[in-house]
Amino acid sequence: MSPRDVIVTDPHGGPAARYRGVPLIAVLAAVGAPAGESLRGKALALRVRAEASDGYVAAFSLAELDEAFGKAEAYLVYLRDDQPLSGDVGPFRLVVPSDKRAGRWVRQVVKLTVLE
Repeated sequence: MSPRDVIVTDPHGGPAARYRGVPLIAVLAAVGAPAGESLRGKALALRVRAEASDGYVAAFSLAELDEAFGKAEAYLVYLRDDQPLSGDVGPFRLVVPSDKRAGRWVRQVVKLTVLE
């Protein structure tokens, strides 16, 4: 699971920033979620729930995160412009540059759950 840099414009009108993190699908695969060739059959109905420390929740289908199916870009990031994320955003944040709106850019991620 190699970290990647992704440069995105701030969804709330701020300047572009370079985030460093790992693809969400790689994080999930590292803990046993099906990905790639093993993502088939009933696994195509699995969803991912991302929860923030304040209770905010966003969801993804597992298939949309997998390059073989949906190619939704979603990263679990920990740096912005080579600095740790500030306390009101981090220590982890979901950055979803492929979304047109920033509703799934979850701040202060505390829990990821794969659901049937």
